[in-house]
Amino acid sequence: MKDTFYFPHDYNARNDLKMQALIDECGAAGYGIFWAIIEIMHEEDDHELLMNSTICRAIAKQMATSVEQIETVVKSCLSVELFIEGGNGKIYSERVQRNIDKRIELSEKRSKAGKISAKVRENAASVKQALTSVEQNPTKERKGKERKESKLKESKLIIGDKSPYFKKCTDIYFQFYEKQVGLKPAFPSAEGKHLKELIAKLENSIKNKGGEISEKSVSEAFATLLNKLPKFYKDKIDIKIINSKYDGIIAEIRTKSGAVAKNQMQDILEQRKREREAAAAGG
Repeated sequence: MKDTFYFPHDYNARNDLKMQALIDECGAAGYGIFWAIIEIMHEEDDHELLMNSTICRAIAKQMATSVEQIETVVKSCLSVELFIEGGNGKIYSERVQRNIDKRIELSEKRSKAGKISAKVRENAASVKQALTSVEQNPTKERKGKERKESKLKESKLIIGDKSPYFKKCTDIYFQFYEKQVGLKPAFPSAEGKHLKELIAKLENSIKNKGGEISEKSVSEAFATLLNKLPKFYKDKIDIKIINSKYDGIIAEIRTKSGAVAKNQMQDILEQRKREREAAAAGG
């Protein structure tokens, strides 16, 4: 059985303009179905929902309504951006993503506080033991410390050399983060792990397009990804989230790029039409 959590439900959520548009089109039933889908998204491992006929039937059965009504509500939610289309036929909610991010952040803070407390106790015991050991054999203690520091340096060197593009992409991320936030980012080892996974995904994308894998191609692909991030992810700017939502982010970027190109073509066609009408009027 999955763990059960709660998420905040604003008491004035019904007054949101997007929500009012949903209620206007689908009524109170649409409002209830929206919140049912939000609950389901919170339960999913990736907090996204695959919308196919099977899922629609399951939700319709739970809500004692028709599949057609579920599809109508989902379509309405997408049109007003209460839901967003991700990759592989899935949809997600920025509201849900914010709730999950807050839960993860709180959990990490509690975990960090617990580890610090344990470390303090451990250090206190270690100091007491070290003082006793130094008093008994100071030369042996000094040599042991030197060996430990030497091993630590070797370990750091190995970790840094694992990815040939890691340092370059790290520099790009730091510059982008400082430009967005105005501060240098915290970059614990977990962040480094997510960055390496993200680099591997970029390498696969370049390879699938027939491109050559190099420091230049990978770093340029990473910089382009950061610059084209949708507003929600750019405001959040978190390597862990970008890595975990990579497929959805790429799909959203492609969708928006296609829409921009379509609008540009429409502008060109309208401009040419005006020019022809002006030429005909002048003739």
